[in-house]
Amino acid sequence: MHVPNPFPYQGSKRNIANQILRYFPDKTKKLIEPFAGSAAISLASSFFSKSDSFLINDLNEPLINLWDKIINYPNEIISEYHDIWFNQLGREEEYYYEIREKFNNTHQPEHLLFLFAKCVKASVRYNEKGEFNQSPDKRRLGRNPKLSMTIF
Repeated sequence: MHVPNPFPYQGSKRNIANQILRYFPDKTKKLIEPFAGSAAISLASSFFSKSDSFLINDLNEPLINLWDKIINYPNEIISEYHDIWFNQLGREEEYYYEIREKFNNTHQPEHLLFLFAKCVKASVRYNEKGEFNQSPDKRRLGRNPKLSMTIF
C-alpha cells in the first residue's frame, strides 16, 4: 500500500518505512520521531495503525511550522498552496524565485511547501545565512493541487 505524503523530501525514509516498521512493536502509545523531515516513519506508523499518537521534531523550524499547519490547519494550507501553485503558471521560474525570496523573509509554511514541491530533486539547501537557496526544477511544475487534495 502507498502511504500518502504531503511533500517530497530528499533523504526521506518513505521508501524504507515498511522495513523500519518491521522492528516496531505491534502497537505503541506514542511514537517520537526526532529527525522528522518528511515524517515518513510517523506517517507510515499511523497508516498501519502502529501508534496511537505522534511527536515529530526537527531542527528546521520552518519545516516544523509547515507540519503544524498541515496537521492543525489542513484546509488553510491546501487553499494557500492552491493559490501559489496556480499563480506560477506562465512564469514558473521567475515566480519560484519570488516565492523563495518571500519564504526567506517570512518563513511562511505555504511558501516552503511550494519550494519543496518545485525545487531540484526535492533537495533542500540553505546557505550560510540560513536562507533557502535551491534552484527550481525547470522540468516540472510541482505537485498539482487539484491532484493532491487527498494527501492531507
